[in-house]
Amino acid sequence: MAPQIFPSKTFFFLAVLLAVAMASSGYCTDYYVDGNSGNDDAAGTSQNPWKTISHAISKASGTDTIYVKYATYNESLSFAPMPKRNISLVGIADGDAKPIICSASPGTHTITLTNYRAMIKGLEITGASNANGINCNASSGTNDAEIMDCKLHGNSLGVHATTAGSTDECSPYIHNNFICSNTTHGIGVMVYACPTIDGNYIYDNGNGSEGSGGIGNCDNSCASIINNIIYDNDLAGISIIDNANPKIVNNIITGHNRTASNSAAIRVRHNEGISSVMIVNNIITKNECGLRSQGAQSCSGNDYNDVWNNSFRDYFGFAKGANDISGDPLFVDPENRGYRLSASSPCIDKGTSNGAPDKDIDGRIRPQGGGYDMGAYEYREDVATLADAILALKVLAGIGPSHSIEITDINNDGKIGLEEVIYILQKISGLRQ
Repeated sequence: MAPQIFPSKTFFFLAVLLAVAMASSGYCTDYYVDGNSGNDDAAGTSQNPWKTISHAISKASGTDTIYVKYATYNESLSFAPMPKRNISLVGIADGDAKPIICSASPGTHTITLTNYRAMIKGLEITGASNANGINCNASSGTNDAEIMDCKLHGNSLGVHATTAGSTDECSPYIHNNFICSNTTHGIGVMVYACPTIDGNYIYDNGNGSEGSGGIGNCDNSCASIINNIIYDNDLAGISIIDNANPKIVNNIITGHNRTASNSAAIRVRHNEGISSVMIVNNIITKNECGLRSQGAQSCSGNDYNDVWNNSFRDYFGFAKGANDISGDPLFVDPENRGYRLSASSPCIDKGTSNGAPDKDIDGRIRPQGGGYDMGAYEYREDVATLADAILALKVLAGIGPSHSIEITDINNDGKIGLEEVIYILQKISGLRQ
């Protein structure tokens, strides 16, 4: 009788590892949705797309990607169930127009991300007038979502980041979005959440009520707020309360000049456990108040900022930082939101490397000169980049800045020359696909 052979525990362990590896590597599918011409009985391919995103989510799993073609989708989406937490949702624009996802009900979040670990990209997210555009939460787990290239508007709160408690991790990367016209906050950060908020335009959020405005931080949260353009929110650009400890670095914060006496660019409310906040390399100008600590209670942590021309006071409860300056930042075109620094700006090389990001809002390496600049843009005086040339030609051709033209250095000489200009003009005119 032949001897019986029993697999060892090591064999079983290796088999399990192999199964996990096979499940997590390479075995993912791209699905497509077209709200105009799709059919939920179709195959979900590019040529035969589904009609609704909800149907696509029900079919997708693992690290699949759902590509959403331009249309308006009146749906509320949830990536909360366990098999759905690694599915990416990516919009396919029609020119400058992003696919629109409008909440099925004003009181329902447009997109719910629970313990989510994938990407939401290229979408217009709206309709949750009594809820959140994106509700990003961690509950007995980790949420490190990436939210990029979206427009979030017409919600009560644009993006909400929170956890169920101190043992959870909610650290989404929220970058390169337009977040505007939400009634409470553009972004709300609560309950131990630690998002990175980088390179966004955050404006016209809030309704003038206590605590509303651009970015709200509370309940032991610790956001990194870097390279953002934050303007014209009502009541504050950034508000901080309840032991929150954000890092506020290299932002431009302007236009928070409402009639309310507690309007400010950065506002610390009640000082509940807050005596110091890292506020460096920012340009804070033309607000009702620059840095405000409620009740004039002492707060510190500000340094290397340009705090200038705020109508009530530049500092209230804060003292001027040792390396703060106060002068016109000399933006290129502030009346038209052109917040790049002109060559004579006093903010050039006056920042600090401490906590400064490696790149600016345009992706340019910091520093460009003898030191780090204040504000979201790093100034440089060398020849224009290829991106600059594309932008200039788009403006001349009457095309919006967000219109996408994929292009590289045509002849790989590191310069913008005749070949690149001809290529760009051909792309703009439609002669080259």
